Amino acid sequence: MVARFIGFLLLMLSGAAVMVAQVPYTGRVVDDKGAPIQDVNVMLYRNEAIVMGFGFTDADGRFSVRAKGDTRPVAIGFVLLGYEARRIDIEEFRNGAEVVLKSVVFELREVSVRPDRIRRQNDTLIYNVSSFKLSQDRSIADVIRKMPGLEVSKNGTISFQGTPINKFYIEGMDLMGSKYAQASENINADMIGSVQVLQNHQPINSLKGLRFSDQAALNITLKENVKNVWSGIVDVGVGTALQDSANLLYNTRIMAMVFGRRRQNLSMYKGDNTGKDISREVMDLAALTRDAQKEDGLLSRLVAPAPDLEAERSAFNHSHMAAINHLVRTKRENDVRLQIDYLWDRQRGNSGASTAYLDLGGAILSEESSVVSKLSRLNGELTYKINKDKIYINNRLSGSMAIDKSKGTSTLDAVPTTQDVRIRKFYITEDFQFVAPLRKENSIEGGSQSTYSYLPGQILTVGGFVEKLNISAFESNNHVAFNHKVKGFTLSQRVGYKLRKQEIAVRYPEVEVTEGYLQQNLYVSSGVNMERWGHKLNATVKVDLMHRRYEAQQGWHLSLQPSVRWQYDWSGLITSQFSYSYAERPQALMTLYRTPIFTSYRVAAAHSGALENRGSHMISMSWKYQNPIAGRFYTLMGNWTRRTNEGLYKSALDGVVYRRTPTDIRYNTDSYWVRGEIARSFYWAHTLVALKGMQVWSDYYLLQQGVLTPWQARNTNVTLSISMQPAKIFSYELSSQMQINKQINRENPLLSHPQFASFEHSVDLYLFPAERLEMGLKGELYHHSDKNLPSNFFADIYLSYKMKRWELRLKCSNLLDNNLYEHRVRTSTADIYSSYRLRPRELFLTASFQL
Repeated sequence: MVARFIGFLLLMLSGAAVMVAQVPYTGRVVDDKGAPIQDVNVMLYRNEAIVMGFGFTDADGRFSVRAKGDTRPVAIGFVLLGYEARRIDIEEFRNGAEVVLKSVVFELREVSVRPDRIRRQNDTLIYNVSSFKLSQDRSIADVIRKMPGLEVSKNGTISFQGTPINKFYIEGMDLMGSKYAQASENINADMIGSVQVLQNHQPINSLKGLRFSDQAALNITLKENVKNVWSGIVDVGVGTALQDSANLLYNTRIMAMVFGRRRQNLSMYKGDNTGKDISREVMDLAALTRDAQKEDGLLSRLVAPAPDLEAERSAFNHSHMAAINHLVRTKRENDVRLQIDYLWDRQRGNSGASTAYLDLGGAILSEESSVVSKLSRLNGELTYKINKDKIYINNRLSGSMAIDKSKGTSTLDAVPTTQDVRIRKFYITEDFQFVAPLRKENSIEGGSQSTYSYLPGQILTVGGFVEKLNISAFESNNHVAFNHKVKGFTLSQRVGYKLRKQEIAVRYPEVEVTEGYLQQNLYVSSGVNMERWGHKLNATVKVDLMHRRYEAQQGWHLSLQPSVRWQYDWSGLITSQFSYSYAERPQALMTLYRTPIFTSYRVAAAHSGALENRGSHMISMSWKYQNPIAGRFYTLMGNWTRRTNEGLYKSALDGVVYRRTPTDIRYNTDSYWVRGEIARSFYWAHTLVALKGMQVWSDYYLLQQGVLTPWQARNTNVTLSISMQPAKIFSYELSSQMQINKQINRENPLLSHPQFASFEHSVDLYLFPAERLEMGLKGELYHHSDKNLPSNFFADIYLSYKMKRWELRLKCSNLLDNNLYEHRVRTSTADIYSSYRLRPRELFLTASFQL
C-alpha cells in the first residue's frame, strides 16, 4: 500500500512538473514625464524576499533579465534611489511594456545610523556579532546563544530552528569537523565579525541541485586584523575550598590558533579540578545525530554528576585535555586535516539512591556509594578531501583507544559491597566517499565505511565474583549509485551491501559462553529528487534482502522500505516540511544475547535470542517562520513513531540482584511529540526573548504481577529565557524551566501515578560600574512539586578587572554552602530518589591573557 502511494505521488508530480523555458523579461523604464531612466535595478523574485535574477536599465531605460534555474518568478521589481520602488506580479507583466516610476523628493534631516542585526542574502542569514554581544560575553558560543533562531545545548551542539547544524566553518574552511565545540567555546567573540547561517546546506558541492538538505551550516567570519596571524589565550587560575579541607584548586588553558586562506590551526591544553566538564569540547557531536558504527558496550563508569545541575556543582575532578586541529589547503584547493586529542580524567563521587520498582509492586532497594573513576582516552583522525563542483573525494581514517577504571564501595540495603569496573575500548574506522561526473549532467557516487570495535572489560558483582566480558564487532557499509537528470528531476539508482559481525564472550562462575551474530544486507534503491517552484522533494523506495545468523538460527527476510520528504517554501518567510519513512530495525547482538550478563554490580539482563523482524514507521512535520529584519523566528514541529513487534520483559529481585528476562509477549507501541519555539530579538538593549516547549506521549506495556498492563508516559518541558543590556552599566540573563512527568494507566486511570513536576530558575546579573570593572551575581533555584524533596538555592559572585589584553577575575562559588542535592526521576519501571554530595564554597582567582 505504501509503495502504491509513493508511486502515485511521483506520477502526479511528474505530470505536473513541466519544464519552463526561461525566456528573458524585457521592457523599458521611464519617469512620470516619459523620459528614460538609467541604472534602475530590475529584480526577479522567487518569492516575497528571495531574488532569482537581476539586471540594470541602459541609457535608454531598456532592460532584459533572466531567472536563474527553471523556476518561474512570482514578481518583478524596480528600485532606484529618488524614485518610488515598484513591484509587479509576473502574471500582470507583459514583455516590452513601459514601466513608469514616480520621482520622490527627500527632505534631509539628522538621522541615527545603526548596523543591520541580521541581513539576508538568498539562503544565507548574516548575524552581526556586535548587535547581539553583551558586555559579559566572552566566547562566540555565548553570543550565539543570544541570536534568535540559534540554540547551543549543554553538550555544545548548535541547532538552527530546532535542527542540528551539519557543518561548522571558520572562514569557509572545515577545520573542526564534528568537534566544533572546541572552537565555539574558546574563540573570543571580539575576534568575530559575523555568524553566517547557510540554510539548506549541501556540504558536497557536486551534489548541490541534485540532493537537498534541511540542515543548516554555520560559517564564522573573522575580523580583518586576526586573519592569517597567530594568536593565543593563556588562562591561569588558582583557588581553594573555604569549607572542609582547603584543597588547592586549579584551572588552566593554553590555546594557540591561526586562520588563514591556506592554513588553519587550533591547538589547546586545558587542566581543571573545579568541576568543569572539559571532555565535551572534544566530543564527536555528529555521532549524536547519525547512525554510528561504533559499539558502545554494556558496561559504564561508576561516577556520574548530579542531573540537571551544572557539572561545576557536583563533579569532583582532576582533568587534563590536549587537542590539535590542523588543516592545510593545497595548491589544487584540496584539504588535508589532522585532529588529535587526549583526555585524562579522574572523578570521585558520593551519592545515595532509593529505587522503587514499579513493575515489582513497589519493592525498594537503597544504596549509598563512594566511588572513583579514572579515564585515559586518545583519539586521532586524518582526512583528505576534494570538494569541487564536478568531483568529490573524501577519505577519513580515525582511531580511538580508552581505558576506564572505576573502584569504590557501596552500602546496599545496609550491607557493605565493593565495586570494581574496568573498561577498555578500541576503535578504528575507514570512511571513503566519492562523486564523479559523467556525460550529460549525470554522475556516479559511492562510499565505503568500515569500523572495527574491541571492548574487553570486567565487573565485580554484588555476589563477590568477577564477570569478564569481551565484545568485538566489525561493521561495513558499501554502496554505489548512478544519478541522472531527466526533465528537471534527478533520478538515483543505488545498490549496496552491509555487513555486521559481532561476538560476545562472557565468563563468570558456572558460565563460560561465547555468542556470535552475523548480518548481511543486499539492497537496491530507486529515488527521485526535485526542486521547482519552491517545492523540494526526495522520494526513495528501498528493497532490502537480509540474511541473519545467530548461534544455530539463521533466516532470510525481504522488506520494502519507502521514504518521502517534501519541503515547500511558501515565501521568503515561511517553510513547511513533511516526511514519512519506514525502516527495518533488526536486533543485533547487544539486544539479542540469551546469556544473563551483569551490566552493573547488581543488575543482570538477558534477551530472547530469537531472530525477529521489527520495523519503525515515522511521520514528521514542521512549520518554520523567519523574519530576520524584524528578528522573529517561530518553529513548530511534530512527530509520530510506531515501533512494531516490540518484546516485553519481566523483572524479578533475586535477593538484591535485579534481573530482567524476556517473555513471549509482543506488541506495537506509539510515541508522539510536539515541539514549539518562539524567539524574538529587539535592537533596543540587545534584547532576546525565547519561549520553547515540548510535549511527549509514549505508550508502553508492563507485566505487573503476571498481568499485561498498558501505560503511557507524558512528559512536558517549557523554558523561558530573556537576556538584555538596558544600560551600559547593567545587563542580565533570566531563565526558567518547568518539567512535568506523569504516567497514566490506560486501562484503569485510577491506578495512574501522581504527577511530578520540577522547576529550575536562574538569574544572572552583571554590573559595569567603571570602564574596566565588571561584577557578576548568579543565582539558581531548584524546587519540586514533591514536598519530600528540599529546594536548593545557589549563589555565585565574581569581580573582574579587564584591560585590552588581559583580565583578572576573583570568583566565589556556592556562597550559601549547599552541600547536598536531592533529585527524583521516574522511568517506565522505576521511581528513583537520589542524593548527591556537592562541591563546597570555593574562592578562585584567574588571570587571562590575550596573545
